[in-house]
Amino acid sequence: MVWCTSWLAVAEIAPYMSKEIALHRFTSKATTESAPRHCLELSERLLGAATFSAYVNKAFTKDVLEEIRASTLALLAPIQTKMVKSSWLISPSIYEIVNATEFFSLLIQARRHEQELDLNLKDNKTESIARKWVNAVRLRRELMDNGTAFPLTRHLEDVHAEPSYSFFHSATGTVGLPLYAPMLPMYERGLTRGMRFGTLGMMFAQATFRGLLARVSQDNASHTADHLRCFWGPSGNGSYNERYDRAVPLEMMEEYFEVVFPYSDRNHLDFEPRLAEIHVFFISMCYLLCGPEVGSAKFQQACNEAVRHSRLFSKSFNCSLGTNMNPPDKCEFF
Repeated sequence: MVWCTSWLAVAEIAPYMSKEIALHRFTSKATTESAPRHCLELSERLLGAATFSAYVNKAFTKDVLEEIRASTLALLAPIQTKMVKSSWLISPSIYEIVNATEFFSLLIQARRHEQELDLNLKDNKTESIARKWVNAVRLRRELMDNGTAFPLTRHLEDVHAEPSYSFFHSATGTVGLPLYAPMLPMYERGLTRGMRFGTLGMMFAQATFRGLLARVSQDNASHTADHLRCFWGPSGNGSYNERYDRAVPLEMMEEYFEVVFPYSDRNHLDFEPRLAEIHVFFISMCYLLCGPEVGSAKFQQACNEAVRHSRLFSKSFNCSLGTNMNPPDKCEFF
């Protein structure tokens, strides 16, 4: 059901890639033009949610690599068609941005290093997800620092310069999977294939659309953010929060987090109470969805805006709806 909802959302937003339709739909007293950048960012997250849901729903009877290849490219196909017809892009063809061949080639190379990852990250069923997260980040840093695990490619160099794990290489305008990818926490072997590769699909989709954002005509994106809105907020009166749309895929993915880690299977995790795992979920989702900016201040602001409109966030952290993640005295978890 969530997978179908995701695709319906993508189908609903896709026509807005036509500037004429968008201008007609969003012209009002509060806004004079719909922002192409905001619309593309919304599509990015909707596609990410659809990708994640599709991976979780599939049975994974094929080879893992072929599953990633087929599902990711299939989900990108209808969006590619819309992007080619877009009047907002300097170079509308998405094929000039997505280097799928390199993406899957690097995936094969990265998987060769999984044995070393397994030696460092023991499959300890008494270890919490949060602790595994910390261990994975620590291992990634160690491997990067000693420089012996991976060759110093342009992708690895990007890691040092871009702490947000961007898959979009701005210098070449291509999307690729860096060789350090197995070091990312979501690649912990204890997670299901749906969780690991669904997250990969989501990040790849985000990187693809970040590439598209780089090609948006600056003339169309030069207005101040206060005058550019993609759709109305929940109140329906034009009170729109810039990051509100991020709460939608956040809640959709939280539902599948519940499915992937059912309550009956949580006994081996040292989490008490149950909501502690939801805390971990929100922290990791904020990390993936809300941290494209460089700098802790921007990161915190984006994350706050993403979670403050989510009822699941307010419930799990015992905060009133609309409360910021920071300052810490607002929520029990902190």
